[in-house]
Amino acid sequence: MKAKIYLTALILTLIVVNTSTSQELESMPPKYSISVYGGFLQPVSDFNNFYKSSGQVGISVYYDVNKEVSLGTDVSFNFLANRQEGGSSSSFIQVTSGPRYYFKTRKLKSSFFLEAGIGGYMFNSGTFMINATGDNINPPSEVNVNLGVSGGLGGEVSLTNTVKMIFRGKYHNIFGNEGSTNFVTLDGGIKIYL
Repeated sequence: MKAKIYLTALILTLIVVNTSTSQELESMPPKYSISVYGGFLQPVSDFNNFYKSSGQVGISVYYDVNKEVSLGTDVSFNFLANRQEGGSSSSFIQVTSGPRYYFKTRKLKSSFFLEAGIGGYMFNSGTFMINATGDNINPPSEVNVNLGVSGGLGGEVSLTNTVKMIFRGKYHNIFGNEGSTNFVTLDGGIKIYL
């Protein structure tokens, strides 16, 4: 008689554990996501003396390690408008990787996150310039690659189970031979789970 009770209790326990595990797995989003975003860049400190606020576009790919932590890579193209009239425009490509930590609650479908990154910033100086007499001259373009770090915060708002709107702000510090270059980015876009 005791064996039947223990066997019944064991079977019921396995059914309950299996059901709750299945529900947890179904509620977890897919592991990979891709985001496309656009926004603007605001130079800070000395960098602000040379360039105005400009635009940026980018793409990011993230892997969800668990519900709170993701690891990913951001690639963005940043436009730089020169402050000097007739000065050359420039651009740079940012490739950074790092973690993202989410603050989530079960009752809300939106979340808040902190993120950090480290990587390369490839600057391309402009390919045209207008001299004092108004002539268009073409100096050789110059490409420099420097190491940089970034950190920021953001949020996500669920549109569906696999599509979210994402908003974030980041502070970037790029190390160079003549000191640091600093700027802030604010962007928004769409995140899709694959």
